[in-house]
Amino acid sequence: MKNVIKYNKKIKKILKNIKIVVIRYSKSKNHLVLSMPCSNCQNLLENLGIKEVTYSTECGDITCEKICNMPSHFTKLIRSQLEK
Repeated sequence: MKNVIKYNKKIKKILKNIKIVVIRYSKSKNHLVLSMPCSNCQNLLENLGIKEVTYSTECGDITCEKICNMPSHFTKLIRSQLEK
């Protein structure tokens, strides 16, 4: 068990400097669409020690946001409703 804890600390140390970029492009709309990570992905990224995510918005912009400031209620269901 101690080896697992040491391994996790090493991974978190490496990942704390990682920048995540999530971009979605709609061929049918011919522009960028919303790619904000859902709450499950936000939790996973935060647990890994990743602090910021760059993603495309529903307006076609690209934004960078700290995971702790993202709306945690954002789910796949909400995303699918926004894209209709």
